[in-house]
Amino acid sequence: MQESVRIGLLLSQGGEFGFVVFSLANGLGVLPLELNKLLIIVVVLSMALTPLLNEVGRKASDFIGENFEGDKIADTVNFDASEPVVILGFGQMGQVLANFLSAPLASGMDGDAVGWPYVAFDIDPSVVKSSRTLGFPVLYGDASRPAVLQSAGISSPKAVMVMYTGRKKTIEAVQRLRLAFPAIPIYARAQDLSHLLDLKKAGATDAILEDAETSLQLGSKLLKGFGVMSDDVTFLRELVQGSMEIQAQEELNKTGDQEIEVMNPFQ
Repeated sequence: MQESVRIGLLLSQGGEFGFVVFSLANGLGVLPLELNKLLIIVVVLSMALTPLLNEVGRKASDFIGENFEGDKIADTVNFDASEPVVILGFGQMGQVLANFLSAPLASGMDGDAVGWPYVAFDIDPSVVKSSRTLGFPVLYGDASRPAVLQSAGISSPKAVMVMYTGRKKTIEAVQRLRLAFPAIPIYARAQDLSHLLDLKKAGATDAILEDAETSLQLGSKLLKGFGVMSDDVTFLRELVQGSMEIQAQEELNKTGDQEIEVMNPFQ
């Protein structure tokens, strides 16, 4: 990639052969005189900029080497599982999820505590680089594309957590993953109720309203601060979550019924 960028900039300028072509075109009357003059000026200027383009290409090549190619070794990062949980998008919520998955859940045969094996993907090189520095197994790439997963040695993930922030991007990721992996669980981050419904239509096993989850956490802390017992707070939180899920399912069913009516207006 480095050499292609540098050589591409060097090849972008015109050359002496352009003068021959434009002179011939002018003699044959193919190009208007003013346009012919303008094109010659462009060629002259591009040739004059060759030293600058060479320098720009060199710096661009170095930048790519530091931020992209230099991290290629991390494409072989070990995540100790042939079927890990895959996290798409490694922002703040992705990192919290990674810490949750890596928390000790049980003791292995040798007495060491273990968590769920996972691997994360992000399309921002700076996020990938900084996350690897902190010890997270993060790869560069869009893992909603099966070819990217396969290139990382993942033929069938245990589950996929879509933590993207963009509405359209999240829906498209769920659609591609569901088409490629019909049976695996896919969980996604939803921005609002309509987004949640769209994600479920796209094939998500489930989706979480990020703002609602934050409100539930704050409400739980508030009640505990008022002296409400932890078990009662947990019960209320689960009750509200269940109510929200029922509401979302009812809206999803209504939307499905409306679509059937539109498709079958005489039934």
